[in-house]
Amino acid sequence: MPMNGKDNLEPPQLERRHLTVLECDLVGSTALANNLDPEELRDLFLAYQDCVLTWVKKMNGFFVQFAGDAIWVYFGYPQAHEDDACQAIRAGLAIAEAVSAITVYGESLSVRIGIASGLCVVGNMRLTTSSGNMDNQITALGNPPNLAARLQALVEPGSVAISEETHSLAGNLFNFEDLGFYEIKGFRNKTKVWRVIGEINEHSRFRALRPKIRTPLVGRKNELKILANLWKEACLKNGQIVFLSGEPGIGKSRLVTNLAENIVGLKNLQWWFHCGEYLQGSAFAPIAAQIQTLTGLSSTEDRTGRSGKVSKQFSYLNTNEHYLLAELLMIEDEKKLSTSVISASKRREKLYEVLIKMIKEESQIEPLLVVIEDAHWIDPSTQEFIQRLAICLNNMSVLLVITSRDTSNFEMSDFALPHTHNISIEQLKRSDCFKL
Repeated sequence: MPMNGKDNLEPPQLERRHLTVLECDLVGSTALANNLDPEELRDLFLAYQDCVLTWVKKMNGFFVQFAGDAIWVYFGYPQAHEDDACQAIRAGLAIAEAVSAITVYGESLSVRIGIASGLCVVGNMRLTTSSGNMDNQITALGNPPNLAARLQALVEPGSVAISEETHSLAGNLFNFEDLGFYEIKGFRNKTKVWRVIGEINEHSRFRALRPKIRTPLVGRKNELKILANLWKEACLKNGQIVFLSGEPGIGKSRLVTNLAENIVGLKNLQWWFHCGEYLQGSAFAPIAAQIQTLTGLSSTEDRTGRSGKVSKQFSYLNTNEHYLLAELLMIEDEKKLSTSVISASKRREKLYEVLIKMIKEESQIEPLLVVIEDAHWIDPSTQEFIQRLAICLNNMSVLLVITSRDTSNFEMSDFALPHTHNISIEQLKRSDCFKL
């Protein structure tokens, strides 16, 4: 290939990555093409593509290409995240539901989605010239793209099929249907296939991702003893706050899970607020998720059913307080209550009061463990709620545990209270690594 001053060739940018690949296929595209005028078909495809791309963006996926009626998306490229497989599944479920709600020129739409995870070579497969003719040739080579394409053909319209490796990475965060083993063209061995039914609201993400028996906890005796003593103090209505900080993967969640299971005990009340990298712009998202878990809310229930569950779970709240909680949970409510004329800032202030009241009431029943996981990703609204809660803990039976990679999101002066403690999780000693 000739080289000159205008066409200086660059080496392709390729790298080995563990990817989760999502392939979304429009059901019945041939029939749609026969039923519609080409311009109408264009409008239909645009509506379908826009819907899918909206959810891909929300779930931090990387759009690769349109291929006829199929759409390809990578999770784990160009940036990798610890929950790429879970985000791909969430995207698949959301896309399947959203597309099924689309009707264009009297035609209802539906998709099949396949998701597979594994090692790939990914990047720009072609040499790029200064003319730009080879731009954006991002492709992944490996089993996942091929398997994802095959998996989607095995399930009914509106369904999400995933591979065994994706299923393993998702842990117990979702409900699955075991579809058994299939002989898939091009694959030497039979392939285990799962269909995703829906997401589970789990108190502890660590437990959900690691449901099997774990190895003994080693090297954290001192930290666990401090947490146990703080729990005893909290049980005596001397509310306590502890910041648990350390680098990623060092064992913060494992330590808190051990506290919850072996010291607090699952019979006691536990509220877990999970902050997420993708939720930093969503006000109160960790709080709303926890309340949904406590009440057992389901997206398939109507407004009356969901509102009734909230009222039953938190019977000590008055009508206006229930309304504010329903707003937080995005439960439609047609009633015109007095709060509806209050400004947005006042409503937020009232909501803070309601949330603190809920924790106070629950802790009077029995001591309460409140865990804020991954606070380095906390949204400003949840952060302000935690700061307000901290001031009120003096006479409450609450142990508030905040895990974070650092404490930069919180001004420590805001927590200059006698019941505030800091535990920095350090690396294990070499001798601990040999303990059984």
